[in-house]
Amino acid sequence: MPVSFPQPRACDRLRADLSRPEHTMPTLRDTILARVRPLLAGGTLLLAATLSPPAAADACTEAVLVAQLDLAERSFAGLDIETFTLVASEATETLGCLSAPVSPATAARVHLLHALGASLNSDDAAVRRACHAALLADPGIDLETALGTQPGSALDTHCRAMKGALAPRRISPPCKEAGGWVNGAEGALAYEGLPAVVQIPDDTCGLAVSIWVGADETLDCPITHGGDPPPLSTSLRGFRTGLTFATIGVGAITAAVWGLRIDAYKDAHALYNTTVVRNHDPVDEGLVDSKDDAKQVFYRAMDLNTAAVAATGVTAALALPTLYLHIRF
Repeated sequence: MPVSFPQPRACDRLRADLSRPEHTMPTLRDTILARVRPLLAGGTLLLAATLSPPAAADACTEAVLVAQLDLAERSFAGLDIETFTLVASEATETLGCLSAPVSPATAARVHLLHALGASLNSDDAAVRRACHAALLADPGIDLETALGTQPGSALDTHCRAMKGALAPRRISPPCKEAGGWVNGAEGALAYEGLPAVVQIPDDTCGLAVSIWVGADETLDCPITHGGDPPPLSTSLRGFRTGLTFATIGVGAITAAVWGLRIDAYKDAHALYNTTVVRNHDPVDEGLVDSKDDAKQVFYRAMDLNTAAVAATGVTAALALPTLYLHIRF
């Protein structure tokens, strides 16, 4: 009976296809079961179900994922392939619905989980890639405990050979514009030709994507705000609206003051031409009723000029933050 890892769920927000041929193991179960003692499959599966609950909201934590990885590694070491496959699928689901990034140590163990799966297909290249990624994510990882294999086995040989391997060239991770974590490290680069545990934040302090991406796989980036303006809080939205109306109101007053200032300067200019340039009496010319009125014309023009300048400054002081809020948010 074919055994495969199902496509992981990421809280209905994951857009990556993880259907990989290396995860299919035709007839392998029968081969291994023929070499080992009869397995207490019923009891083991009950234990797996107990320790590895479905990836629900209250079960999507790193602690649950670590427990599932523990059980998967023990099952593999005991050649309980049925339980290993079941728990590996559940671990993939749990990784997909996490709301917080994992540690580098946990990311390394996720890589080793895929190394174990690849070894069941005799895909040595995939084993080496996954083990190499695990060692780069957590150089101090205990391979003997995690792999649970005998020294000298093919899996042991391939993984331990990666301990001395040079790190590949660092490359930009998938969806780098969205930020996030690669192999448990925030803002880290990925490694060329190696798989990666990629976790991308959403707009609510959670994760839009949490997934193991194979070396030859691509990831569709989630739709988040990214470079778009961030969402406004209710209080900030109200402040921006109030500031906008205040700017419009003060701007209208400023325009009115400037209109009065222009008219006052026209009157003052006409009075100046009559009294200074032409040396005529403004009272005789009918411009004012008295000389005191002539003084008031000039005073009014100067006062309105001062008011117009001050109103312009207030309008500018309101307009700049209003413009910033509208552009930024």
